[in-house]
Amino acid sequence: VRTVMLSVAGCYLIGNLVLGLTPIATITQAFHPLFAISLPPLVRTDYDEVVRLVNALRQLAPHNEPIYVVGYQRLQLSPSVISAAERVVYGREGRILNILPAPQVDSRDQYPLETLLQAQYVVVPNPLAEYPNDLTKVPIVGEWLPNKEIGVVRVVFEAFTQNWEIVGDFQRLPVQFKLENGSVVSLYQRIRPTSVSTAVRTLSTIQQYIGERPGGQRNWMALNQPLEQSFANRNLNNTYRLVAYKEERDGITQSIPNPSSLLPATTPVQATTELPNLIQDTSSTSELGQSFLYLGSLPNDAEVIGKVTFLDNPCVRLSLRLAMFNQDGKIVGSTESDYSPTNSSSFRLSIHGKDPVYLLLNVVGYDNQNTLNSCTLVINSLKVSPPQSL
Repeated sequence: VRTVMLSVAGCYLIGNLVLGLTPIATITQAFHPLFAISLPPLVRTDYDEVVRLVNALRQLAPHNEPIYVVGYQRLQLSPSVISAAERVVYGREGRILNILPAPQVDSRDQYPLETLLQAQYVVVPNPLAEYPNDLTKVPIVGEWLPNKEIGVVRVVFEAFTQNWEIVGDFQRLPVQFKLENGSVVSLYQRIRPTSVSTAVRTLSTIQQYIGERPGGQRNWMALNQPLEQSFANRNLNNTYRLVAYKEERDGITQSIPNPSSLLPATTPVQATTELPNLIQDTSSTSELGQSFLYLGSLPNDAEVIGKVTFLDNPCVRLSLRLAMFNQDGKIVGSTESDYSPTNSSSFRLSIHGKDPVYLLLNVVGYDNQNTLNSCTLVINSLKVSPPQSL
């Protein structure tokens, strides 16, 4: 009897091992508690095509141009897949791709707009894979999210497949890549910066699509392209700290070495030295200094307070411009004030607008030659609130 019991137990363990590590059998739902879920080794059947995609991106973006990868599944396409594939093929020292940290999870991350504005190239798979409802079909233990948690990924997919307004700032390249499970990957190249008005309207559409605000979203976001020129952080007391770096005078160049197999070279996008009126020409505001957008609750009458610190000597004057936008991306109120390093570092600006949804803060620094964006500065203890009664 003992021998029989040991034999049965041994057969059960061996059978369970085989079922768990190979795809040779499928266990019905009734027997799932008794047997391991089949988790065979992970194997891609589209290795050559993934390598071809990596090589194309390396040809397009050899100088650290930012790349936004739409996707969240390691077995199809995601930012980590591209990074890992490049590392496998070229080694750690040979990596050159700048893969942006695209938002992946609604409850953890932020709206994808801020990151998308930085992208010079966007990688879009179609269709976008979904996690199966049956957990036994999830390829990797722990790699599962409910579909309600991937809105920050799906919204960028929708934007490019449904041709949203912001997609007009990109051009689709004449090349595609066919991954496993029928996924076709397309590449998009930025052909012009995204205007503030387009960014605001896109954000409004993103918010309507996702619904509940992502868990990692701050009240302020930077709209600059590239993002290295500015950033926004939240202080412990719920005020904000904005940093605006001086701008390189040579401008931002978007170019491709020998791109004949994909797309003709684009015209460089140069930093402007003119200062159009913020109210009259919202399409140009993306080129005026550093821009920050406020997403928090906004009354018709608001007051913006903060403290300015100049971090280098060239700055002799600072212009702070505020503009309220409604849901349609139209300006409904604006104001402006100038400051200098000799003035008090604190500022208090009042602004009024009808039914505002967003508040734009535009920061422009000047040197002795009246050159734009020539100094680095910090705006700290930044707060937006209703006007304080005296």
